[in-house]
Amino acid sequence: DAVFLTIGLGVLKILEGLTESFGRAALPHIARMGEATSNSSFSEKIEQMLAFLMHAGLYFSIHVWIWAPVIIHAWLGTDYSGSIAIVRIMACSALPYLAFTMLRTVVDAIEERAILTTYLFIAFLVTCTSSFIAVVVSPGAVEVALGTALGIWTVGLMTTWYVAKRFEANFWRLTVRPMIVMNATLAVVAAWIADSSREMSSGAAFFLMFTVELALFLFYLDVLRRCGATWVATLVDRVAGLMGQSGK
Repeated sequence: DAVFLTIGLGVLKILEGLTESFGRAALPHIARMGEATSNSSFSEKIEQMLAFLMHAGLYFSIHVWIWAPVIIHAWLGTDYSGSIAIVRIMACSALPYLAFTMLRTVVDAIEERAILTTYLFIAFLVTCTSSFIAVVVSPGAVEVALGTALGIWTVGLMTTWYVAKRFEANFWRLTVRPMIVMNATLAVVAAWIADSSREMSSGAAFFLMFTVELALFLFYLDVLRRCGATWVATLVDRVAGLMGQSGK
């Protein structure tokens, strides 16, 4: 069970690796930007970050949950099928975990008080209490994973709420409706394809997952861009600029 729990936490470690470099590079930049720019301009940039967290985090959670059996079987083999439920639980907490790992940079740059320490302590208490109750009722790694996920949701929501309130972010400007519609639609498509891959070998199923997810995610980004997600447009412009520079 401990091995299965470690595998589930590996999902979050992947996200942490992706955001760690962002935090190191962004901390001094955010501090300078907060001093040099107007509050409204800074708030717009924070809203873009919140939009990215919502759009990317929700998509990641849903599709890791859908493809968890394929990922585990291709990565570790069928002997570790018992970890699928735990990976799915951890995937459901990917959104708040991504929010905390990215937004803590913002909080550290603008807040002198130990806000994050307080939030982490509260999340620790929630994790310990919920895990203890779950283990008493039904001992197992799944129950511990549920307690861990609840603690992650606690610190993620508290951090997001603090940043959104501090900068008066308007969540309805973050293309919430298109995000919900697109994620629901693409989840159905991905689930249908994942179900049809059950008879394939682990390698073929993983290749199918990679191909399908690449196409779906690019389509998802294009729809968000058309609906006004500015972070997608900014990302496309920067990629195009880098490709233009490398071509010279």
